[in-house]
Amino acid sequence: GGGGGGGDGPSQSVAAWNMALRARLQCGDRAGAVRLYGEMRSAALEPASGVVAPRPATDTLNTLLAGFGGSGDGGAAGRPPPSEWRWLLSDMGKLGVAPDRFTLATLLRLQTDLRRTRDVWRWGRGRRVRRDARTWHHLIEAYIEFGKPGAAPRLLGAMAADGARHGWGWHASGARSNNLYLRSLLAAGEPAAATAHFERWSAVTSGEPLAPSLPAARWLRTPPSEPPDAHSYSIALTAVRAAALAADEGSAERGRGGAA
Repeated sequence: GGGGGGGDGPSQSVAAWNMALRARLQCGDRAGAVRLYGEMRSAALEPASGVVAPRPATDTLNTLLAGFGGSGDGGAAGRPPPSEWRWLLSDMGKLGVAPDRFTLATLLRLQTDLRRTRDVWRWGRGRRVRRDARTWHHLIEAYIEFGKPGAAPRLLGAMAADGARHGWGWHASGARSNNLYLRSLLAAGEPAAATAHFERWSAVTSGEPLAPSLPAARWLRTPPSEPPDAHSYSIALTAVRAAALAADEGSAERGRGGAA
């Protein structure tokens, strides 16, 4: 056995085995993690094998899913093919292990196009996985990444409603939500709108008077719950530059038209 045992018996040591799995994955020992998980799987699905190990739990499969799938942060091109992690979902069914919000968030982060992302979202809903801010943020991130930034305000509004129902509504107006909105405006070719939202957000959270020309975003049910962070300023700087470039190009175009 790779990680179990202990005085509490194998059924109580699943957390220790999960820690051993995580340690192997962090050290790059994927084969060792697979062997260790194989013992847990055999003990659960093949009792006659005589293997003594705790039954895999949701955290066990989540640990492997995150470890095999990677972070998913390098963009669609850097994400592993489904063949590297889909078998874990099959095992979830065989073992009777229910997915949770971490499962759903990890799967959303691993998808390489919007169709698959929507399929995962429906999969989670069909299994009654309660969504949280993290899962909503990954869904909205996918819409921006895969060319549908215009859907972000609607999804942020749905997220706010979901959060209000389940007691985490402040996340819907937090820094990450506002950053996603800024990014969606940039991706939609609206840098001036992104700059205006950033200015209003900064004013509201710092107590400064608001300029009448700074409209509130419709999806925000409550004032922003957090001030802009370092990422917000980076996005805003990109928006200012893009807006200035668009203005310069517009002036040049008008100049050429006048000369003609």
